[in-house]
Amino acid sequence: MSFFEKLFNCKKVKSISFLLGAGFSAPKGYPIGNQLNEKLLNCTVDDFAFANDGHLVTNIDGTKPDLGSISHYDLYFKFCIDLMHFYNDIIKVFDYEEFYDYFKNEAKNDSALNDFFLRRSMMVTKVNLKIIYFK
Repeated sequence: MSFFEKLFNCKKVKSISFLLGAGFSAPKGYPIGNQLNEKLLNCTVDDFAFANDGHLVTNIDGTKPDLGSISHYDLYFKFCIDLMHFYNDIIKVFDYEEFYDYFKNEAKNDSALNDFFLRRSMMVTKVNLKIIYFK
């Protein structure tokens, strides 16, 4: 089973998340919808790390720590970032709610997305081979 297929199997997990909208949490300093959309698109793998148990980790000063290795959570996060940018490049106006619906219902049948990640995984494999052979 490919990485892409494994990620889409997460749909089988029975969990519910509530994200209250309409500025419900704005008085407490949380971002409203358009701010959250911008923050999601600007988030990078350089912002934080994932511990092996999946917890987000930062240094006390807010910088990303060097944990010495990359966990599978880091890879999933990078995949999600790439997926959001792929979606945004096609749709042109990113909305986290519409993106979530796309991810859960349509992405697995999107041949352009599949081609994008096949090309990406081939590039990553070539880079990893270069690193292995030139150490």
